[in-house]
Amino acid sequence: MFNEQLDTISVKGYVKRIRFQNSDNGFCILIVEDENTFQDVIVTGTSFSVFEGCYIVAKGSFVTHPKFGKQLKASVITETIPSDSKGVEKYLASGILPGIGEKTAKKIVGALGKNAVEKILEDKNCLNEVKGFPKNKINLTYEILKEQQEEGNAIRFLIEHNISPTLATMIFKRFGENSINVVSNDPYRLCTEVTGIGFLKADEIAYKMGFKKDDLRRIKAGISYTLEKVTEDGHCYLKEDTLKEKTKIILGLDEDITSIETLINDLVNENVLVRRNDNIMLLKFDVAENFIKKIILEKTKSDLKPLISEKFIEITVPKIESTLNLKYSDEQIEAIKLANKTRFLLITGGPGSGKTTIINAISKIFLAAGKEIKLAAPTGKAAQRLSLVTNLKAQTIHRLLKYDPVSQTFIHNLDNQIKADVFIIDECSMIDILLTKDLFEAIPKNATLIMVGDKDQLPSVGPGRVYADLLEIETIPRVFLSQIFRRDNTSNINQIAFDINSGIIPKIPIPDGVTKSDVFFIPKDSPFEIANLTEKLVCNQIPNKFGFSLDDIMVLTPMNKGPLGTIELNKRLQNAINPIEALDTEQEIIVNDTSFRLNDRVCQRVNNYSLGDSGVYNGDTGIITRVNSYAQTLHVRLWDGKEIEYQKANLTELQLAYTLSVHRSQGSEIPCVVLLLHNCHHMLLERQLIYTAITRAKKLLIIIGQQQALAYAIKTQNSVKRNSMLIEKIKETTNNENSNE
Repeated sequence: MFNEQLDTISVKGYVKRIRFQNSDNGFCILIVEDENTFQDVIVTGTSFSVFEGCYIVAKGSFVTHPKFGKQLKASVITETIPSDSKGVEKYLASGILPGIGEKTAKKIVGALGKNAVEKILEDKNCLNEVKGFPKNKINLTYEILKEQQEEGNAIRFLIEHNISPTLATMIFKRFGENSINVVSNDPYRLCTEVTGIGFLKADEIAYKMGFKKDDLRRIKAGISYTLEKVTEDGHCYLKEDTLKEKTKIILGLDEDITSIETLINDLVNENVLVRRNDNIMLLKFDVAENFIKKIILEKTKSDLKPLISEKFIEITVPKIESTLNLKYSDEQIEAIKLANKTRFLLITGGPGSGKTTIINAISKIFLAAGKEIKLAAPTGKAAQRLSLVTNLKAQTIHRLLKYDPVSQTFIHNLDNQIKADVFIIDECSMIDILLTKDLFEAIPKNATLIMVGDKDQLPSVGPGRVYADLLEIETIPRVFLSQIFRRDNTSNINQIAFDINSGIIPKIPIPDGVTKSDVFFIPKDSPFEIANLTEKLVCNQIPNKFGFSLDDIMVLTPMNKGPLGTIELNKRLQNAINPIEALDTEQEIIVNDTSFRLNDRVCQRVNNYSLGDSGVYNGDTGIITRVNSYAQTLHVRLWDGKEIEYQKANLTELQLAYTLSVHRSQGSEIPCVVLLLHNCHHMLLERQLIYTAITRAKKLLIIIGQQQALAYAIKTQNSVKRNSMLIEKIKETTNNENSNE
């Protein structure tokens, strides 16, 4: 797309015009008058504080854009003070100093010379030498120039230490004139006090500033980082000895180092970590578990009055059955009655067990009784499906709680709870410990909370296994739905899911042109053969034989990396389905190793509460509808019809979505699933992952790969092994209360 000259070039001059500036990420397109050639140069780069009339030094390389021509792609844009008299006049009159225009600026330089700015910073009273300069503006002028100098010095210092301009500006906003001092003395403060800087970045900065790997400040920050790191495996705590060993490994420390134990004690005393018996956890997880425990115990008290009369339920249930032309099972009737008797209820069941049917029934009964109901789910697609089934408004949990990107907290919380009588939350196996705590905080004490899900699916991507943990506590009201309703008698998907969940290797037919089924297994040993066949199936055979559109087909794989990971498969399918040869070169943006093209299917990788009106969330999918290769922006139409503009800084949050990981597919129902299983996936192969993948398929499931990989996954159960103290805390408190009665 661009022809680049990689030699580093410096352009110095005045910003004549700002063609584009993004206040969120600092990306800007500037027209700069080169002080040497007096020619206009287009400069693109990152700067939060650049303004028209300021003097900059931009360093980078020239590139040639196919439409907009030659421009300097700047790696660094630094504001500075000009060195000549005319330049200083322009700088002072640029608008940074209120009430100072060209005439006053000329007077200042005339009286103080080309070093006017330096003189003012040394002694602001020198402005008294400027004829007619208002005395009431002396302090303000000095303060603004001082702040400009401090920011410039700090950002230059930070950039010199390989901190990006964007992060440098964020650091200055947090620490101001102390930025250099903080970064020099303890760069590890950055990972706890500046959003967007983690331990690894702080560690990189510290290394380049000469900090040694056994520096106590590094080890102390590294202990917390180790506990954050293990949350990627779902753990809320580590045994103290395990924490010590993992910290040594992650930080590359010598085996005989003895300071870790002392630093753990310091962090416990500072209320950063919590020690419970031999378990060490970050404070936020201890707080979350304790709050969840408190709410569960409050809502499951035996002396609570029913929300509505049992007589009303007896009268209303037959009416709903007649209207919907169905008959509720005994399990479903039990769930309806329990939902009325308790303020907290768990409902679990596999695919087709009637979970959404019971949500619909409970909703209609409470609505008929005049109660206000809120429906929500962790993902947008799960919420949309819930809304379609119940014909009621359903939303994501994040939208229900209303995230405020400014304060980075939810608007609905313990002090501003949501006004409703009944809350029904679907797909609860996906909710981690921290989001559960946030949800519980926003629900009034007297409201009923019903959590629905499939206990056998993969647990949350985040730490904890809250839903499965709560189902293990017998004192919590719960209903297990076992009768299968969904899909007709000719469907094999449910039976295969049931077999896998029971540890049985299912008999799945191999396509022979005669056998009719909605599940097939195609054995292939070579990753290359599997990838080739996947492309043929998705692009030609499935649409032609089964009539599915490309939008209804999704490839699922356990991993992101490797020959059968999402990254390589997405590239392959993109080139087959949406080749660049069919598009204009300007309809493509390359971000790192990923090409984003017009009409590509994409997926959001992380929660971003600032995008659009109400944020975009991990797992949201969409189609690229517009590409601006010059400004490096994309427009994506999400699954719910909303159009979102992605700026350059946000593009790394997207990934191609012709193939998804099984984890990212949670909460979705997909008409046709192509599931890849191979021994190269062995690190992630387990029963819950396969069960989750298979239960995504609504009409057709095709598994390609090795029977050995399928068998290994069915025999392996890893997801249950997560460190959480939630069960222990609830049982301990319950036992103490019972013994005191």
